[in-house]
Amino acid sequence: MRLTFLGTGHAFFGAGRAQSAIVVEDSAGAWLLECGVTTSYLLKRHAIDAGSIQMAVVTHLHGDHFGGLSFMLLSAREDDQRTTALHVVGPPALNTRTRELLRALYAETDPDEWPFALEYHALAPGQSIALLGRRIEAFAADHMRDGTALCVRVESEGKVIAFTGDTGRLAPLSELADKADLLICECTLAEASQAPEAKHLTVADIMRLRPSWNARRVLLTHLSAQSRRAAQTLKGVEVADDGLQLEL
Repeated sequence: MRLTFLGTGHAFFGAGRAQSAIVVEDSAGAWLLECGVTTSYLLKRHAIDAGSIQMAVVTHLHGDHFGGLSFMLLSAREDDQRTTALHVVGPPALNTRTRELLRALYAETDPDEWPFALEYHALAPGQSIALLGRRIEAFAADHMRDGTALCVRVESEGKVIAFTGDTGRLAPLSELADKADLLICECTLAEASQAPEAKHLTVADIMRLRPSWNARRVLLTHLSAQSRRAAQTLKGVEVADDGLQLEL
């Protein structure tokens, strides 16, 4: 199983990094974890065929995590002539919000007419689904007021990738990380004073919580410029960068 980190920055392109998107390639094919607005561009930059992406898993409905779906779909229809099915997994309102975004960006577009099967799979905290040979389990993230933001565990080929999405420290992170081969963890803030009202993890949070996570490997992403610098001193974690590839 190979992972390619297309984007490791936060919403505002921290330290010049792209928004969240990770490509995972396993024996069943390729899929996306998050789809920030820079995703389609980065797939082309990395010579990854967007038509090979079978599934996109989105943790919550903030633009830097799902905004790229609109351009990925339009590119698939208008430029790539995609014919293979695309499955999109995420919070229940993801279908509606993506359709609204398509119409907001291009008022003349038809958000319901696609030359390929487009299937949305709603996922709420506490639910799990089996899809395309992979099992996806959802946990409640500590991030959005409506309670729809997700942390996810994805199992494929006997390996487990756990992903915090965007979250504060009140999410069940120890349960999420339990025996995972890889925990991909957000680290948006260097310190709480950087954004006092934001529900994100700080470098100090990760330093305090890391001993309770028994994942085999922990990789930090969704970094601001400040947190990227501060996280370099943390023990027991690695800091992801755009273009990073790793094998599980």
